[in-house]
Amino acid sequence: MAGGASLSQTGRNSVRSANVSRVPWRNSIGTRIRSRCAARAVAGRPAGWSGKPKKTSPRTPSSGACAWALRSTFIVGFPGETEAEFEELIAFLDEAQLDRAGCFAYSPVHGAAANALPGTVPEEVKEARRARFMQAQERISAQRLRRKIGKTLTVLVDEVRDDEAVARSNADAPEIDGQVFIARPRNLKPGDFATVRVTRAGTHDLWAVPA
Repeated sequence: MAGGASLSQTGRNSVRSANVSRVPWRNSIGTRIRSRCAARAVAGRPAGWSGKPKKTSPRTPSSGACAWALRSTFIVGFPGETEAEFEELIAFLDEAQLDRAGCFAYSPVHGAAANALPGTVPEEVKEARRARFMQAQERISAQRLRRKIGKTLTVLVDEVRDDEAVARSNADAPEIDGQVFIARPRNLKPGDFATVRVTRAGTHDLWAVPA
């Protein structure tokens, strides 16, 4: 709260997205993400494994669950990746509705076994797939952030300017994710926790006023 508890710079930099390690449904989405790439990344397949992600819901938290955010990072253009497999990834992204998702294009790494795999994906195709992935995730991010308009959040203040403060929620990693811009800050200073009401949302950022 304004003028209340604060953190040192080290403490502020350690704040990351909500810890979902104790949420019982986390293994569902984790299994689905891993199973998508297992056919490429694992040399042998378990007996009877179809290679298809499990169709369990990634978002079935019990009532009263604390605020949380789901994030992951994906790779496109791995040797042998087909257009159909990439389309499966995009479909998964739409279904999973991750709060944060990043993507990078595959590139050879010295000594990696993947360098010898057949089916090299052309650079222009890899980049086109990466761009399409990010466009899809930006749309999802914007939709999910719009749901926060009118709600209150507890945020951590990183910077105070003349007419606004720059903060982040428990779903925002510093220098990676979006920010929360607070209009008319009331004597806030870096390190303060503040309760704010969201008034506007963008693709990655939120705008708010003190609650």
